[in-house]
Amino acid sequence: MNDLLNALNKASNDDSDLIILGRGGGAKEDLMVFDEEQLVRKVASLNKPIISAIGHEINLSLVDLASDVHVSTPTAACERAVVNIEDIIKTADIVISAVGKKVVRCKMVKNNSVIVDVGIFRDENHQLTGD
Repeated sequence: MNDLLNALNKASNDDSDLIILGRGGGAKEDLMVFDEEQLVRKVASLNKPIISAIGHEINLSLVDLASDVHVSTPTAACERAVVNIEDIIKTADIVISAVGKKVVRCKMVKNNSVIVDVGIFRDENHQLTGD
């Protein structure tokens, strides 16, 4: 449990936007640490949003209840944490694409939207470059 507490302390002080606390399924004994009071209190006190994903659909821990969001699996936590860019593009009035590839297509945006493709991306040396 000390490793989990140390990791949560580190994550709460770095520049990340959120924390995912995930652990795949296992025997009940393997998941009991996520019911420990000290860990539950730590999760509840975090200054960042936390998504918990302990075990699988049939498992529910006290950490899950103390988290901002609980999902049933670690995979679901990743899916929940990532924005679906296509959903955002569908509602935007102006879409600016700076990835250097034709990622935004006309069928993805609503009628009368403006698409600006500036063709800027980072090369293998992480330097900005263009088409």
